[in-house]
Amino acid sequence: MSIETVETYFASPFRTADENIELERQIIRRNPTVIELLEGFPDLALLLNQNRQLVAFNAKAVAYVPEELRAGVYGMRPGEAVDCIHAHEMPAGCGTSKFCVECVQ
Repeated sequence: MSIETVETYFASPFRTADENIELERQIIRRNPTVIELLEGFPDLALLLNQNRQLVAFNAKAVAYVPEELRAGVYGMRPGEAVDCIHAHEMPAGCGTSKFCVECVQ
């Protein structure tokens, strides 16, 4: 099935390739201002790319991610990272099901 035929109720189904996620992470890690801003938030803070995939987050956000998902969290969408019950209802994942209207707005 090609991505053009993937059904979505809300957000785009497109994803950034893993190697590009890693490049985005490297750029962020080299920027102390971005890291300082993320860590300055009083609660969880996530930095998403243009396809709503995690490329950085602060230390407080780790508590929201189930331990079994932490190793592969980069490149996930927020609902996938926190194990949202609706994150996998559509083939394209978080942000594309009819329930995602609450988060995607």
